[in-house]
Amino acid sequence: MPAICSMHVWSKTSAWMNWLPMLGIDRFRLTRQFKQVFGLSPHAYLVRLRLRTARALLASGREPALVAMDVGFADQSHRAAGSSAPTV
Repeated sequence: MPAICSMHVWSKTSAWMNWLPMLGIDRFRLTRQFKQVFGLSPHAYLVRLRLRTARALLASGREPALVAMDVGFADQSHRAAGSSAPTV
């Protein structure tokens, strides 16, 4: 699914949604198909992608505030609120 590739590239923003017209699909259809295939909404997928990346950066010793900024969370507490979500 080309949209997945763009989600990984643009995981810090929702800019990947701008690609949908070029892919020939609207966001509602993408959301339905995405959930059917992956069992999650695109937003939930992005949150898990950000959390997985944040965990790896934290494990490497990177400063929590910098990690939050790097992966697109508003701040460190925003990341902490999502860290109780199931891991992927």
